[in-house]
Amino acid sequence: WEDIDRQLEAGIPVPIGILHHGPVTAPTGGGHWILVVGRDAKRESVLVHDPAGELDLVAGGYPSYGAGRYVTYSRRNLGARWMAEGPGSGWGILAERP
Repeated sequence: WEDIDRQLEAGIPVPIGILHHGPVTAPTGGGHWILVVGRDAKRESVLVHDPAGELDLVAGGYPSYGAGRYVTYSRRNLGARWMAEGPGSGWGILAERP
């Protein structure tokens, strides 16, 4: 999460790849990309743009599809889907300003 926090502090959103199927305790799937655009003050949740709508972070899948703009996801449950193989295993794209 430190890299994402640094990017957000610099005003740079971060695309990350998550596993969106299956329960949060054993996520599966071919992968799905979302864009982290912000966070709460206590750094317990992040704001994301999710093109598929709002993911059920606990059960997996999308109960309804639609525009997932500024959806709030807990870091705890999103982290389990982003870093499914343990800390530091998540996929993301970090950028730099010229």
